[in-house]
Amino acid sequence: MKAALIAAFLLAAANTVPDAASHNPDPPYDAVLDARLKCPEEAPNVDAYIAELASWLGLAKARHPDWSNEETANARHALVVKHHCRGSGN
Repeated sequence: MKAALIAAFLLAAANTVPDAASHNPDPPYDAVLDARLKCPEEAPNVDAYIAELASWLGLAKARHPDWSNEETANARHALVVKHHCRGSGN
């Protein structure tokens, strides 16, 4: 189930995450999701990263079932930038 959720999200996000020029200036925000976000480089391996991503996506969906894939991707991207994760453009 987690693998299917991740695959669906990644496929949708690849087609919906805007480039920097058209990025939504006010992506949705949730303090709990902010606190739970871990930068990808913090994961010791790919499996741990996938598990963390699946957990975060599951929490996002549970807390915000009304968010579209684009809103979820925008929220995660904004948090990755906020947390100064590697590759975030900061």
